[in-house]
Amino acid sequence: MSQVINNNNREDFILLGFPKCGQNDISHCFGCDKHEIAWWSNGLEVYEEKHKGKRPIFTIRNPIDRCWSEYWYFGEFHEHMEYEEFLTHVPTDTAFGLLDAIDRCDYFKYIKRWEKYCPLVLGIDQIARYSSIPIRNAKGGKPKMSDTYFQLTLKLLLERKIQTMIW
Repeated sequence: MSQVINNNNREDFILLGFPKCGQNDISHCFGCDKHEIAWWSNGLEVYEEKHKGKRPIFTIRNPIDRCWSEYWYFGEFHEHMEYEEFLTHVPTDTAFGLLDAIDRCDYFKYIKRWEKYCPLVLGIDQIARYSSIPIRNAKGGKPKMSDTYFQLTLKLLLERKIQTMIW
């Protein structure tokens, strides 16, 4: 990874990740700009207006882990609703793009819009496993996901035909 992004070219890249997919850690490590605009309805327009010429880097994560992490990261979720409700809850905060947790896992639907800019797609799980980049929240303080919640999340991902890949 350090051969791809280094001090000489870090200004050539922009991280356009998804929530809870490690872009903060990549940004800290390499000093790249980061913006979670990948799935915004106007994200491509924002990029073309302010960042065109920089190669987009998307960080993605196992979608089941991403949902669980998001649920525990934002206190208003786990403090005020059960996990089952959270998965299909559409926040009114437009920072989330008015999508529910499952839709926010449909990475390739959003990345496809960026094809003409040859995005680099990095799996944060693989980065954590095979590099020396410190992923600060990889373990986290959240409880282990139950098998029931795992099955429920997988079921919803599959029902919506969201690519889950082999992680």
